[in-house]
Amino acid sequence: MNSERLQIPPKILNQDQNENNGVRPSILSSREIDLLQLVRQGKTTHHQGLAEILGIREATVRNHFHSIYKKLGINGKDGSKKIRSIVKAIDLGILEPFRPNTIAKTETESITRELEDE
Repeated sequence: MNSERLQIPPKILNQDQNENNGVRPSILSSREIDLLQLVRQGKTTHHQGLAEILGIREATVRNHFHSIYKKLGINGKDGSKKIRSIVKAIDLGILEPFRPNTIAKTETESITRELEDE
């Protein structure tokens, strides 16, 4: 697996945590984080589907992903850029780590409700 390292600007790395109530600002915008979370949740990886979910244009989604890749230092033309972006965002603490028990419980509850409704 590629072991590329993200180069975080020193201004962000060395920022005094007390400036923002003890929380460092994310290098990604809230919309960029929303997009990564939707892909991570398995909603869709297609720009058109993500645009429909968020109520924005497909070109806007494309621009957001271009920005995500640039900010996180994700390069290449393969199909794994979204996944590598999610992994890097988790490593940086931008996204919470994957918790399989939480997702499995949610999916089980959803399936149970669907069966009860029948």
